[in-house]
Amino acid sequence: GIQPLIIDNKQGPTNHSNALAVQARSLEIYRQMGIIDKVVPNGKQTKGVLFNQDGKQVTSLSLSNVGNGLTAFPYILLYQQSKNERTLLDYLTLNCCPVYWNTTLESLQQNADCVEAKLKNEEGEYTLKCDWVVGADGAHSTVRKQSQIPFNGDTYPSFFYLADLKLDTTFLTGEHVQLYLGKHDIGAFFPMPEDDCYRIIGNLPKEFAGREDVTVEEVLPHLNELTRSSIKIVDNNWFTTYKLHHRMAAQFRNQRCFLVGDAAHIHSPVGGQGMNTGLQDAYNLAWKLAGVVNGNIKDTI
Repeated sequence: GIQPLIIDNKQGPTNHSNALAVQARSLEIYRQMGIIDKVVPNGKQTKGVLFNQDGKQVTSLSLSNVGNGLTAFPYILLYQQSKNERTLLDYLTLNCCPVYWNTTLESLQQNADCVEAKLKNEEGEYTLKCDWVVGADGAHSTVRKQSQIPFNGDTYPSFFYLADLKLDTTFLTGEHVQLYLGKHDIGAFFPMPEDDCYRIIGNLPKEFAGREDVTVEEVLPHLNELTRSSIKIVDNNWFTTYKLHHRMAAQFRNQRCFLVGDAAHIHSPVGGQGMNTGLQDAYNLAWKLAGVVNGNIKDTI
């Protein structure tokens, strides 16, 4: 029953796949919101993980019926972040809650009764008095920095790459996550809902370390060696390199400002929980904060 003002400094929802796995609890939230029928048919349930060493399968882990009897969604759904964002944006639009894109939070000033937020967009600068502020603004969160909340942790030394590709191969099942292990390298193939499309994650060989201009064509020979196969790229939708971090905000609340998602915690993508913890943070805080605003829940610090 509370309509928030939502701002985002991006131009619109992401066009990149980004996070991929949607866990059971997130699907339960989508069911409570009434949008589950838009999500499940457009995703792909993964059957499990196949582990390969030197190109040969050595073991497997089934993910079919994982959590059976505990949830209505006993599986991991592969449904890209770009799709999640558009589904949620549709939900906001249908519920007459606009998102103001290209709008940046410049600064925050708190007192006992409200938060003054200075915003900036192409039309000018604005100052809003807000009862509450929720910072869902990522690892470089302005809300966290303005609230002077430490973000303790570290950066892993290895460089990694991420690729969204349409492939012409014979060794990928399209139903399993396939993990390939070498002496010094690792590569993981995640089947996307679209035919012959895969998310590939791996570590960059040492000779590429520190380079920001690495291309998928340069990585491909290492992938062929790792999988002992011949991979043909039909379409390159996205390729990027990055480092992994693990950091945690010292606190998730400072007076009338809250942190959720990557603004509060970042970690390795192993386990596919990053997007899910963000969704679940927001949903959990939202109903509690609505209860406070409506006078049904007492605000205690």
